[in-house]
Amino acid sequence: MRTVLACYCVTLFLAVSPVVLAADPAGNMNTQKRIEKLGKELADTWEKYASDSQKATRQQNFQDINTVFTREIAKAEAPKDKKIVQDFKAYLDNLDHTTDLFKVEKMKAERALYIRGCGVAFKREVIFATDYAAERTTQQCYDLLLNMLEEARDKFVIEKDKDLRAEAFQTLNTFFSDLTTKAKIPDVDHAAAMDKNIKEAKARFPITTEAMKSKNGPAYMLCENAAKLIKQRALTKQN
Repeated sequence: MRTVLACYCVTLFLAVSPVVLAADPAGNMNTQKRIEKLGKELADTWEKYASDSQKATRQQNFQDINTVFTREIAKAEAPKDKKIVQDFKAYLDNLDHTTDLFKVEKMKAERALYIRGCGVAFKREVIFATDYAAERTTQQCYDLLLNMLEEARDKFVIEKDKDLRAEAFQTLNTFFSDLTTKAKIPDVDHAAAMDKNIKEAKARFPITTEAMKSKNGPAYMLCENAAKLIKQRALTKQN
């Protein structure tokens, strides 16, 4: 009788507690799996609670999902043996999934949650990249920034992806600032180097027409500010 009762209790638990059993602790998934889970959970919540009458439930679910994600991504392991450029490519690929997950205008807030989550995952991963702590100069950091900005611009060039492009640019700006804090300052004419870097940015992100300004303006401004930052750090160290 006890055996039958125990089996019944287990069966009942399985029937009413699928979420508990399906939960996957952060330790069992890396950052890429965790961002994939975030996107799926947000999209599934919209499918489950789509009506206007379910708005409060839907929003509470989104808040809970984001809270758990924020806690778990901070502990999630990064994919092993990846270089900075590989982590960045994965970041862009994650951003690229946004439109498939959130197809309509009313999903805008959750789209933004996912987009920010992609950036958080990248920031978590990149510090574990095999070449993150490699010795490099501030000039090498700048060259890397240009390449990554160019890749982000070309991936999200169309107007409907402007929020993805803007988020990628902002993430790169933070990444560049962090990377240069430990970079070596080369022994060069820093004013001349800044002018050369800005000239290179203008060549790669031209802003000579209104259409080009819309497409390249934000990236160019980041490059110009980065070139000025490198010069300022060099002068500050000299003093």
